[in-house]
Amino acid sequence: MNIILVCSSLEPGRDGVGDYSRLLAGALINQGHACALLALNDKFVRSIQHEVQLADDTKVAALRIPTYKLKDNIRDVQSWIIDFNPDWLSLQYVIFGYHNKGLPFNLSKQLSAISQGRKWHIMFHELWLGIAVQESVKLKLWGRIQKYLIKTLIRHLNPRVINTQTPLYQILLQNLGYKATCLPLFSNIPKIESVRKVDNSDSIKLVVFGTIHTGALIKELAADAAAYTLKHKKTVLLTFIGACGSQQEKWVSEWQNAGLSVDIMGKQPAGIVSAVLQNSTIGILSTAVAVAEKSGSFAAMRAHRLPVLNISKPWQPTGVAIDVPLGVTVYEPGSFEKYIASCPVMINNNIGPTEVAKEMLAQLTVY
Repeated sequence: MNIILVCSSLEPGRDGVGDYSRLLAGALINQGHACALLALNDKFVRSIQHEVQLADDTKVAALRIPTYKLKDNIRDVQSWIIDFNPDWLSLQYVIFGYHNKGLPFNLSKQLSAISQGRKWHIMFHELWLGIAVQESVKLKLWGRIQKYLIKTLIRHLNPRVINTQTPLYQILLQNLGYKATCLPLFSNIPKIESVRKVDNSDSIKLVVFGTIHTGALIKELAADAAAYTLKHKKTVLLTFIGACGSQQEKWVSEWQNAGLSVDIMGKQPAGIVSAVLQNSTIGILSTAVAVAEKSGSFAAMRAHRLPVLNISKPWQPTGVAIDVPLGVTVYEPGSFEKYIASCPVMINNNIGPTEVAKEMLAQLTVY
């Protein structure tokens, strides 16, 4: 088959869904299919760009359209799509990727125009705001508009296949009247088997990888870890790796104020990230547990069989109960010592781009 993966941005290392799309495209090509990438709202380019990008060692053709310039370049996009002649257009949907306020009112009509009747597949990486009981009236009203835009998008594109990554999103889409199946998120950080393992017997190494979300129980965890250190004479080190965002400073301050050590590594190549994950004791996750399976950070920890301690703020979806993923423990203040004593092992996870590509193809070939 010929498949074009459509996302918002394709700047390597700067957009998680773009990186995911590139690796998925490489896996599809390696399985004998033709695949290309189309970025429709790319803030990292100033003019339309024709490129060849690399998914590991696999070359992938890419077309990148600058932010809010799709209307100006729609004929070029149509021509490029006609030349490639895809059997499928696969929309990798993150609502804030296509508009800075998450309100892409013109997107569905523009996508209809460029597709010219071709078959659509949609992967919903995210849905709308205001899903949780705890969220504000403002976010819930904002989310209603986003929900309307998603319904409009599905009506315009009439996708033959709809996927998402979490059971929660699957249920929410089904509540709208659309059949969706789960396609698991693979890690953008492959496990490097040749990594030298370090003896951690005298320390507990916690690791934070990627974006930190607001409201997490970091102060409580720091107090627990400090008490554990005093009692057991073991170092509890917190390592930050990747682009952790504006909350990192607060986390560092809380950890250091508790008399604990931090290691701030910043952005690193995938091989170094893999080595750090393999030599850590526990992954610390601030994404709400109900949507953990959409998190690239969680996918990376799971791929490296790293047990995960979730310290997110309370976030309970309205009217939906979701099981805690295997290998994840929801943190309760005062429970750190008990958790360390019975720290679970993450389930073995061999899901990579190849496996996800095969599952995606199996669904597409039905149509």
